[in-house]
Amino acid sequence: ENMGKGKVDMEVRADGVALITITNPPVNSLSIPVLLGLKEKYEEAMQRPDVKAIVVTGASGKFSGGFDIGTLGNAKLEGLPNGVDISVGIITQSLEGTQRLPRLVGLSKALEMILLSKPIKSEEASELGLVDAIVPPAELVNTACCWALDIAEFRRPWEASAFEELINSDTAQALIHIFFAQRSTSKVPGVTDIGVKPRKIQKVAVVGGGLMGSGIATALILSGYPVILKEVNDQFLQAGLDRIKANLQSRVKKGKMSQGKFEKTISLVQGVLGYENFRDVDMVIEDRIVGAHFFSPAHVMPLLEIVRAEKTSPQVIIDLMDVGKKIKKTPIVVGNCTGFAVNRMFFPYTQSALLLIDLGLDVYQIDRVITKFGMPMGPFRLADLVGFEVAVATGMQYLEHFPERVYKSLLLPFMMEDKRFGKKLVTCTRITPEKGIFFGMSKLPFSFTDKDIIEMVFFPVVNEACRVLDEGIAVQASDLDIASVMGMGFPTLQVTQKSQCSLIFICILLPTLWLLLA
Repeated sequence: ENMGKGKVDMEVRADGVALITITNPPVNSLSIPVLLGLKEKYEEAMQRPDVKAIVVTGASGKFSGGFDIGTLGNAKLEGLPNGVDISVGIITQSLEGTQRLPRLVGLSKALEMILLSKPIKSEEASELGLVDAIVPPAELVNTACCWALDIAEFRRPWEASAFEELINSDTAQALIHIFFAQRSTSKVPGVTDIGVKPRKIQKVAVVGGGLMGSGIATALILSGYPVILKEVNDQFLQAGLDRIKANLQSRVKKGKMSQGKFEKTISLVQGVLGYENFRDVDMVIEDRIVGAHFFSPAHVMPLLEIVRAEKTSPQVIIDLMDVGKKIKKTPIVVGNCTGFAVNRMFFPYTQSALLLIDLGLDVYQIDRVITKFGMPMGPFRLADLVGFEVAVATGMQYLEHFPERVYKSLLLPFMMEDKRFGKKLVTCTRITPEKGIFFGMSKLPFSFTDKDIIEMVFFPVVNEACRVLDEGIAVQASDLDIASVMGMGFPTLQVTQKSQCSLIFICILLPTLWLLLA
């Protein structure tokens, strides 16, 4: 068996550098004996107290021609010059060269070097960042030894410093907070800590096949639950079944589901007009015992609000939490109030944006700033998609329950009066100043920066979140953070900033802003 040839020698210089030399003419290739010799000399150097640094070189002015593939058979020896195998391991995957080289020189050049074994000159290697310096041959070893001693003597903990800076950044803290907050949603005092185990839910009924009901049914059958879909007549029932089918077909088109899986999944839903088939179901949505508040589209959005009433049993809550997790939702348990937790917390979001419009700001400017901040879309585009009649109806609910905190905007009633209902009802909604569509705006004698707009829109949300916590609607503050991210698309990286600013806003900025506007 041809194992190759070659040897490795080591000399410890007076300055404490262990100079390891490869000798395997003609190009000092990395044969098996050379690799074993490198390992042996490296281990020896690491054990010697007089060694401060290690430098590897090659005899006769040649570092190494690369891995000796002749040791794997009788194939012709091929290798790259300058011995970069040892430092970046270009030839074999075991030396990680195919992974490291693209990071150094870029994908295009790396592919050229890896696939064609095309040599490059030292000047080009320096420009690419593959080598750090070019020195005369006579000075090469001494220069390398000086560099090695410099590294050993003046160690710069760049990785540790960079990691410390990264781990203490607002971005990292926000991501860490959300990571643990999501897991803490499964801990509900008086529910998950009393030894109650979830019952096995085998079949679920969904009452109503509209946009939300069909989305809920889709989420259930995607997780393997047989579903009974109840509607009031054949037309509505067929429309609901068609929505479910369209939801699944969308996954097929995107390559997320095979046709066979589609057929199997759609067979899990049964449409009915009566309640006769409900006798063997384990859970009904909508049910009056506990609220299961999904977010649209229900088969996509990851949040599930579980709304408990005064007498909801822990068993029912934990059953629904279990189902929520099985259909790939993150459940949070909340109390019952107008809007529950998420919509209640965010109702000032749209209202603050409407106030800015009445103060003379541009709709598109507000949406651009909010989107740039990290939200999936601005408040006006969202209202346009949902439908302005929904926004008006929702606003009336909050006006009834929180009259002292509801801003009565002129814009939405005007849009309704002008029959601009939003994209949900096909009619395109545009607010164009040149057409004079909305003349009720005033112009303040000062301008708003992007930061001002963000604070005006989101700080009232923080304020309302504090009320939600104070009233016991939410179990813990971190639940509201998860609800904001998963239910409203609040940017994860901004979560800690939201928490840090809340006290400042409530104690200082809110009264100041009120006086300014007054």
